[in-house]
Amino acid sequence: NSHIQFDALLSYTSYLQANTGADWTDTDEPLSWQYANATTYLQLRSGSDWRVVDSKISQLIVDRIKGLGTEFSDMKDVFERITLTYHLQPLEDIHLGEIGLPVAATGDLSSLNMFLLIGLMILLIASVNYMNLSTARGAARALEVGIRKVTGARRGQLAIQFLSEAVLLAIIAFLVSLVLVALALPFLDSVADGAIVAGTWISSSLIKWMFVAALFVGLLAGSYPALVLSAFRPSSVLKGRYSGECGSKWLRKSLVVGQFVCGIVLVIATLVISDQVKFAQNKELGFDREMVVSIPLRSPALWKNAKLLRTEFAKSSGVEAVSISSNLPVNLRTASDASLKGVEREAVPQSSALRVDEHYGDVLGLKLKEGRWFDEDMPTDAQGIVINEAAVRVFDLDHPIGTTFDIRYRYEAHVIGVVEDFHFAPVHKEIAPLMMMHPEGFEPESEYWNKNLVLKLAAGSGLETLAGLEELWKRLEPGQPFELKFLDESLDALYRSEQQLSRLFGLFAGLGIFISCLGLFGLAAYTAQRRTREIGVRKTLGATVASIVALLSREFLLLVLIAILIAFPLAYFGMQDWLSEFAYRKEIGFATLLIPGGLALMIAALTVSGQAIKAALTNPVECLRSD
Repeated sequence: NSHIQFDALLSYTSYLQANTGADWTDTDEPLSWQYANATTYLQLRSGSDWRVVDSKISQLIVDRIKGLGTEFSDMKDVFERITLTYHLQPLEDIHLGEIGLPVAATGDLSSLNMFLLIGLMILLIASVNYMNLSTARGAARALEVGIRKVTGARRGQLAIQFLSEAVLLAIIAFLVSLVLVALALPFLDSVADGAIVAGTWISSSLIKWMFVAALFVGLLAGSYPALVLSAFRPSSVLKGRYSGECGSKWLRKSLVVGQFVCGIVLVIATLVISDQVKFAQNKELGFDREMVVSIPLRSPALWKNAKLLRTEFAKSSGVEAVSISSNLPVNLRTASDASLKGVEREAVPQSSALRVDEHYGDVLGLKLKEGRWFDEDMPTDAQGIVINEAAVRVFDLDHPIGTTFDIRYRYEAHVIGVVEDFHFAPVHKEIAPLMMMHPEGFEPESEYWNKNLVLKLAAGSGLETLAGLEELWKRLEPGQPFELKFLDESLDALYRSEQQLSRLFGLFAGLGIFISCLGLFGLAAYTAQRRTREIGVRKTLGATVASIVALLSREFLLLVLIAILIAFPLAYFGMQDWLSEFAYRKEIGFATLLIPGGLALMIAALTVSGQAIKAALTNPVECLRSD
């Protein structure tokens, strides 16, 4: 498994020949050393340190580029201003790291660590339940411990016995979990939108580490009960002086609080992530996203016919406007390819570039802030650019119209218009400077930019409109495949990972709360059983069912309330840190904290009150007779 996934391989020379029609087998293109539009792989000699090579490779490229200034004297000034930095990255670090060019989907280390933490929290909650229930029901084994000690058993032997029981239980649970994982994978895969590859978890090394984890959980869960239960005094137990309580009551309460803190934090995190995803998807982006589709033009023949295709598609029923552009405003990458004329290259802010024609603003509903849009009747607009408000701010332009920029190190462009800022990258990022250039300017025949038809469909257009577009395409370009992509679908895909995160968080948060309530249910049942005589006496003296339910429930609900107060600041500051990665975000509201707290309190109340009501309704005669 690696980030290199493909259906077919094509040589780069063949690719360039197919896309440009030129013979690139023996090119002397002087700028080829500064083109960074391909990922280069190096195999180092055995024993080499890649960091040493990394420190040398950037200087090698810079020296080669500057050396071209002597070979091509007419472009010496261009080569002197080019500053590039290249870095190496170990292949095994790419999947969970970053890569210069997106050759394939990679993983997210922060999400992986987050789910690892969630898994540990759920295991901790389960371990706490085992500790609480084992020590709470210690009376059931008090006589066993007393008899064993009288017959010569030492405390260490008893502790090992109780630890062994916990470890054996954990191993059995581990074996059962393997079966449950196999059964649950299809469901988890649907929740994660196909992100889980079935069968990849079955490996000897992974099974080994999971088994070690099961042993550790068994030892963790059984350690405290083993220490407490093995400490019983046989004289007190056998004389009937054992009170039925064992272990620290305050520690047991602290464990209950701790597990509910974990569960509430998970629920709050789920709501925060869900709110942020909805905010990102519904945020005003600064352009019309509805009923906008794109058709990629993937060959030189299509590029030459681009204007004809635009004209014919504009005549189609249901089409309001058509444009030729390099990309949709979905996830443009930042590249420093524009600078103010006369400004040193090292001081150039990072900016993005987009090729658009005179109809692009109509298709997306972009709003001009100043100046004008491209005009096909003005040939000089081929060397003009339209910038966004972010470019005006970052480059500190008092009067942007007419300002001259250097493009791609060797072209001059003048600003003809300024558009209002719009999001051309995910809302994680702050809006960056954008240079929108005309398709016919600055190397119009270059194979290094994509070409697409972008169409604005009329409201209410349906399958008939799409079928008509496909029929028209087949008539105009019978040998080319018809590919159509909706802009809103592309935008939704940007936040798919956050959607997966939200769904999985919700699943695990529910599991954590469920396990916490299981432990609370067991403790409530045991408490009601241990206080059977007290309940009988109280009912005989006139206590009502409601007062007894309140008596038994008050202690547990107070613990959950304390957990809520602890969980609020932990969840708030933790999720604020997660939200800091978003340049535009929805702040955490009071309701986001209050709803999970109220939900936890309500579920705990239902869990405890069920046992309390059962105990309160018991006939007092039977309660007193049982003692």
